[in-house]
Amino acid sequence: EEVVQLHPLVLINVSDHHTRVRAQCQQKKRVIGCLLGKHKGRVVEVANSFELANEGPGGLHVDTTFLLQRQEQYRQTFGDLELLGWYSTGKDVGQTEMEWNKTIAGVCENPMCLLLDPDCKSASRGLPVKIYLTEMRVVGGVPTNVLIQAAYEIEAIEAERIAIDQVSKILQKGQSGVAGQVSMTLSNLQSAMLLLRKRVAGIQSVLQAMHAGAIPYDFGLVRQVRGLMQSLPAISTSALKESLLTECNDTLLITYLASLTQQAQALYELTEKVGAIGAGKFSKRRQLLGAF
Repeated sequence: EEVVQLHPLVLINVSDHHTRVRAQCQQKKRVIGCLLGKHKGRVVEVANSFELANEGPGGLHVDTTFLLQRQEQYRQTFGDLELLGWYSTGKDVGQTEMEWNKTIAGVCENPMCLLLDPDCKSASRGLPVKIYLTEMRVVGGVPTNVLIQAAYEIEAIEAERIAIDQVSKILQKGQSGVAGQVSMTLSNLQSAMLLLRKRVAGIQSVLQAMHAGAIPYDFGLVRQVRGLMQSLPAISTSALKESLLTECNDTLLITYLASLTQQAQALYELTEKVGAIGAGKFSKRRQLLGAF
């Protein structure tokens, strides 16, 4: 069985391609591109990608001429990378995807397919990416190429890790640097706490079921849970409670001071505006009196 290693650069390229097309057209449109990489025995490494010109009189299609030109250009620049398959946006493989795969198969033997779902829910676990490999199957007594979903793993080099870290820190428009960092930290902390709470609840439900006799008693699991509980630090000490209370009071005091500062600033701006209006009225009155 082949092992597929997917580099984050490919996901960034596909996401950027979809985002640009959607922003230009102001509507949801599918995109198509090609995957580049290399074979290392049974390992398929997907390292890069490029976009395909897919607009035609009949709608979306694969431009084979453009594909061959871009393939030759990449071959001259990256000699160790070969054409592995194609990518697009979507949820599952259908008739359209099979036609695209058949076209790509004329240039690349047994192409692989990567589908990125741009409409996935942010709360869902895992990446919204599916990878399919082309295999020969006998369908109705006729050998036919079919797309079979395959597992994959993320493989990143040091340069990609640095790039991903920088991309993840890009701030939204109009958001301050400090606010963005605090929001990111709190969001990560919240996700970690929710995941921890869910897993602790799962362990608790299993222990309660064993205690009630609903499931067989697992002594090994109980020993693991006991060891986990003993490894946790004691959190019911008076010193810890006093420290938490002090930190909470400090936080509330800082929030109160920040609110007072904002109110003082607003009052100062209001005073300046009232003074400017009063000065303008006084100037007009002097001009009228001078006229007489």
